[in-house]
Amino acid sequence: MKTPKFWYSKNSIISILLRPISFLWVLGSILRKKKSYNFNNIKIIKVGNVVAGGSGKTPTVISIVKKLANSKYQVHIISRGYKGSIKKSTLVNTDIHSYKEVGDESIILSKIAPTWIGNNRIESIKNAQKMGAKIVVLDDGIQDTSIKGDLNLLVFNGLQGLGNGKIIPSGPLREKLSDSIKKCHLSIIIDEDINNIENKLNNLLPIIKAKINIESDQEELEKLSNMLWEKYSYEENEKDRVVLNVSLKASKNNACIFDRSFLMDAWGNENSTAMARLVSIPVALAVESVLNEKIPYGVTAAPKSPPIVTSWLDAIKKEAQIFNFIDNLS
Repeated sequence: MKTPKFWYSKNSIISILLRPISFLWVLGSILRKKKSYNFNNIKIIKVGNVVAGGSGKTPTVISIVKKLANSKYQVHIISRGYKGSIKKSTLVNTDIHSYKEVGDESIILSKIAPTWIGNNRIESIKNAQKMGAKIVVLDDGIQDTSIKGDLNLLVFNGLQGLGNGKIIPSGPLREKLSDSIKKCHLSIIIDEDINNIENKLNNLLPIIKAKINIESDQEELEKLSNMLWEKYSYEENEKDRVVLNVSLKASKNNACIFDRSFLMDAWGNENSTAMARLVSIPVALAVESVLNEKIPYGVTAAPKSPPIVTSWLDAIKKEAQIFNFIDNLS
């Protein structure tokens, strides 16, 4: 689902008309609240956000789990298996499971650490504990009050911000920011905080600022590439799938002022193939920018304007599932 534009517009009439439904969303959240289940002999880290959609939760989970695993902790990942068909608690096994069964993100996570998917997170944690886990990291679990976290992390994307600050469907927030803050121990702001998220936190949470980079491990990338090719090559009459690395750069006075790479994963649709969709987006935007005289004719690189580059990124994000890896959390 694409993010509605009015979520990031002030005083939108659509947002105003949807506010009564937002009240129902809040009421539903209150009714769904459950008494927290306390686990013994296992530590629980919950990673989540207050904004619907991607803000960097999964990359943050990957970074945390890698650091814990490198420190010899027995750590497992708990995920819902978004878009997967399997609903019961299941340990992801890439030898027998496909992305259609467990979700594509779970396939990626399972290459980092043992990963459990399923609607019942409590059952998944119990299963992980039986297999020796001493720490579990929940990918997207802040709003789940049925599980008490020992460390709750609230992730923000500084470029994305909080939109119009309204609750779904009037805006992008899953709940009031103040409610999320009360549940958490620490916040992480990824990328430049151009939306003043730090000020909105009002010193109520410690803040870690992070940058996004693609981790380069050629051997692991080759293994993942071979696995994806072998397991997920599309069948006859099935829409194609492409994984593509896109880099956008901008410079000023011979100094780099913008440099970001994205590993994107997308499928074809009824109008075009996956590759055509991904490749055509930056090309079309470049042509449009030239025609509108936003960048000069004959340009041989990305436009030297952060706002234009940001618009490119926004368009690309609407067409692809983006997996970025954070490597500067300590």
